[in-house]
Amino acid sequence: PKNIREAAKLAAYLASLSPKRYVPHSSIPLILHQTWKTTRAEEWPSLMIDCVAEWLHALRSEPAAYFLWDDDGMQEVITYHWPDWVNGYLNLPKNVMRADVFRIFALRWYGGVYTDTDTKPLRPLSQWISIDDVAPWTSRDQKFAPTLPIELLVGIEADTLPNSDAYWRMGYGHPVELTQWALAGAAGHPALITMLNSVRTAADVLATEGALVKADALALTGPYRWTDTVINYLKDVPDFEWNSLSGLTDQGRSKGVKDVLVLPITGFSPGRSKGYGNMGSKPISHPDARLVHLASGTWKSFSMRTELVKACKSLLAMCKDWSIVP
Repeated sequence: PKNIREAAKLAAYLASLSPKRYVPHSSIPLILHQTWKTTRAEEWPSLMIDCVAEWLHALRSEPAAYFLWDDDGMQEVITYHWPDWVNGYLNLPKNVMRADVFRIFALRWYGGVYTDTDTKPLRPLSQWISIDDVAPWTSRDQKFAPTLPIELLVGIEADTLPNSDAYWRMGYGHPVELTQWALAGAAGHPALITMLNSVRTAADVLATEGALVKADALALTGPYRWTDTVINYLKDVPDFEWNSLSGLTDQGRSKGVKDVLVLPITGFSPGRSKGYGNMGSKPISHPDARLVHLASGTWKSFSMRTELVKACKSLLAMCKDWSIVP
């Protein structure tokens, strides 16, 4: 391969030659994608060095490929596959927005698993989906079961009662909301394509209105929009209700709908502190835990306004529609 784009294409092709190169019960290849500004390790934060080292060590025992996409590599592949919107991508006002877009983009074209560089593996990728994860489940006397193979794997970040104000007081956009620090999918999955098109349309409208620079990353490219995208993908399933994915009343379990597998909060967000904000998260030693997110928050910067908005939401139950993003 002459570049990382060709290497990723080759990895996807080689994965297609053997079922051992896929996450079990899925069409998701054992390809791990991560992103950072540079591949020069001497310029990485110390936490990232530790986390990436653990991922590389874990992958040594699996028939998996690893890609760390830097800014140049991301721009090159966007230019190749999405030439009519490369300027729109580059004009996104925050690095985190471009990173949000690219993780979806990489999975859309090559398939695999994406994780943030402040995560550490707790379970091999080849064990991320078990036969128990794809078992039928019941909600309101309705039985659901996934369509195999699984082609999209997502995890819950926020799990709150749907009729309460807990979700927005904690800064989430939905009572049951998906995380974006980890996700996995088969190349070409409709939800991935829809997400990219949705971001493009919304960003273009904001740019035309002169409001793009003030856009909320959570809403434009982040988990708010990603959750909406998956909700819309599943809305045609008879008798299915999005909030039935909550694990608050059943101790948390994996739930499959169509070709999507939704992990409970412990899947990608184990080890949360007890009390407010735990939302059913179990310890990192729990067998449901696939990885641990150490939440370095490199995309965030301190903002007194943000801290005041958080306090307004959590303490006063006010400021519902105010953004918590600096």
